[in-house]
Amino acid sequence: MTRIEKSLWVSVVLLVGCVVVLACIILFRLTGTSEVGSKQQEGIDESTQGEESASGSSRVIAKLGNETITEGQLQEALASKYGILMLQDLLKSKAVAKEAEALGIEVTDGEVDQEQQRLMAGYEDETSYYQMMMNEMGYTREELRQDTYQTLLLEKLMAFYANISDADVKDYMRQHPELFESIEKLDISQIVVDTKEDAQDILAKLADKEDFGTLAEEYSIDSYSADQGGALGYIDRNDPFIDKNILTSASKLDVGRIDGPIRIQQGYAIILLNGRQEAKSMSKSESQFIARKQIALAKGQSMQDVEQDLLHKYGAEVVDTQYQMH
Repeated sequence: MTRIEKSLWVSVVLLVGCVVVLACIILFRLTGTSEVGSKQQEGIDESTQGEESASGSSRVIAKLGNETITEGQLQEALASKYGILMLQDLLKSKAVAKEAEALGIEVTDGEVDQEQQRLMAGYEDETSYYQMMMNEMGYTREELRQDTYQTLLLEKLMAFYANISDADVKDYMRQHPELFESIEKLDISQIVVDTKEDAQDILAKLADKEDFGTLAEEYSIDSYSADQGGALGYIDRNDPFIDKNILTSASKLDVGRIDGPIRIQQGYAIILLNGRQEAKSMSKSESQFIARKQIALAKGQSMQDVEQDLLHKYGAEVVDTQYQMH
């Protein structure tokens, strides 16, 4: 995963994550209230339910001067804004699960582990990946694992519908060998300055044992990496978004070594190689799985179309007008 891809992906996931987390709060509260009420007395009339809901939602959770905001007001606002989307996601998950069960399609723990390892590529280590997911999205390890499971289950359904043969898989792997070979990854930090003289000054400070990250934050003109102490993270050896001269120099360095000044489009760079991940090929089973997924995506319906078809097949219906799509 390249630096740009990672940045874009985090932005998208952050937005989706916020929607999902907030919507979960709503639906948990609403369904929880409904279940308790039904267990106590199925024949409760609507007015009584409304009274119970109001009393349970009057807890003050925030203040602004003399004004207050209650839990009920927050739930109502969140339900109005995100409830429809979250309910649709829940219905889609249930429809996919029903179809997979009917067809005898399963996702194993090993397949989930394998996919998560692929998603972690480009991060320093497993801990860094999970920490970023928690910080940016509020997702726990178990929630991420469940999300990966749901995605793989849908992808397997798509592969089934596409009627992909073993011969199709072999042909695809032969035609696209680059997809099944990992590329060496380099963990690089950089300090970018305008002139060669500025770069020489930075090198002198580094020679005096000044901290690379601190210097990057203070002097680097590349705002993206400067905010991270110069860190670019793990990037592919042939990342098209990183200056070729930086990649060439970094590939020749030993871990922990510094090089510069390096002429780049922005000016001059000093780099530090923090780590290296050697290139390695995928296992046969992993390659076949990826190939089937790619063929299904190209050959069959989109994920969204499959989900909509399954909602129709299993008679999904939103009975509360507040949560109906318009």
